[in-house]
Amino acid sequence: MRISIIDYIKSNIKSFMDSQNILIIDDDSRLRELIKSFLKENGFVASGVENAAKAEELLQYLNYDLIILDQMMPQKTGTEFLQDLREKSNTPVIMLTAMGDAEHRITGLENGADDYISKPFEPKELLLRIRFCGAYLIVIQQ
Repeated sequence: MRISIIDYIKSNIKSFMDSQNILIIDDDSRLRELIKSFLKENGFVASGVENAAKAEELLQYLNYDLIILDQMMPQKTGTEFLQDLREKSNTPVIMLTAMGDAEHRITGLENGADDYISKPFEPKELLLRIRFCGAYLIVIQQ
């Protein structure tokens, strides 16, 4: 059963207002669900979509505190998505991708990523980097 964006928002509005909200954009459904579960266990509200088009649709209606973004996705790469996002938003983005050599990390950061983690990764490291991004934002906004 497919759920519409509006129904999704209505059913999750309370949790979106009470917690830090993270959007996971990754075409690997198993990894996306594992990250969502891990983040929820650690007090975050996590949503996941499998491609940039679905993320762009969600972002028309919802604001997220942080985005976790894969690089290699069908139709639109993480870099292309990030470049479009940066034209209208400064939402923190952590690239989480298998493309881990120095050139890819530098390109990701140059294109607006706030952090870059290579797969495979340690979930606790991801959690610490998410918390660092959140603390960094609080300082910037004051």
